[in-house]
Amino acid sequence: MTIIIIIVAIVLLFGLYLFTRKSKLKDQELTKNSLAEKNGYSSSIQGEYYYNTEQGKLSYKNGTYNEALIYFENAFKLIPEPLVVIQLAGCNLKLGNIEKALGLCTEVINREPDFIDAYSTRIQCYIKLKHNKHAIKDLNILINIHSAEKNIYLKLISELEQGIIESDELGSDVLEVDEIFRLNGIAIELRKSKRYPEAIDIYQILISQVHSELLYTELIQTNIEMKNYQNALGMCKKGFEIFGDAPHLLKTRAYLNIYINNFEQAKNDYKTLSAMFPLFGQQLKDENFIEYLEKMKMEYEMKKFEETMDFEED
Repeated sequence: MTIIIIIVAIVLLFGLYLFTRKSKLKDQELTKNSLAEKNGYSSSIQGEYYYNTEQGKLSYKNGTYNEALIYFENAFKLIPEPLVVIQLAGCNLKLGNIEKALGLCTEVINREPDFIDAYSTRIQCYIKLKHNKHAIKDLNILINIHSAEKNIYLKLISELEQGIIESDELGSDVLEVDEIFRLNGIAIELRKSKRYPEAIDIYQILISQVHSELLYTELIQTNIEMKNYQNALGMCKKGFEIFGDAPHLLKTRAYLNIYINNFEQAKNDYKTLSAMFPLFGQQLKDENFIEYLEKMKMEYEMKKFEETMDFEED
């Protein structure tokens, strides 16, 4: 009798194990499908790819780099896009596989010479390998292709030239700067792919840790690219409370006011920027800002006139 009870108990436990495992697998499948649906993916391959990249980012954030590496490798097998290669490079860098990480970055740069995050990660590899001249060369390239973060890049160049950054003793502040523009590079690539919610998540993480007008402006720009103009306008207002009359914010609001047909305020922003920050005012002049403003104003007034005529005909 006792043996029968033991056998029944074992069968029940095994059945419970199978049920639990099946439920877990089903939950994972549902998670994959929901993530795919949320981000507009239709095929199972894209859904699987997105699931692996999201899990990889989560593992990376939690410091489990070996686990993150496996997820990113799975994603790469499904869709071998450059961003995943750089995420693989980031994992290898954290795990001490510096030469491997360097090779992956160079592979991406050879195919896509303007890929910001590839340079950002490769710079960290060069610093670790004490190849400061190569790191400075990459930083100068970044200044040309992404001038918005020029001040950060110049700071790193200065520290490299002075020998402040040591490959084996990277200070916490320097490491923060490295990570800032690495993550910013990822956000920019996500914006290029119109994956705006993911880019916004990265900017919000960065802004919560770093007091930076540049990063805050990038977040506003992302909202503008999504055509969330009113949200962007509210963020500009909050930004002026935090940073004062900051040049990047003024320039961003000047263009934003054109997009929402607030032409007089756009012109006022241009005048303020030119008076307070001549270099930024010159940038707008070089971009033919006033000509663009007048063109958009004329198109807006013509559209309003046509709508009035249509209304009178009705």
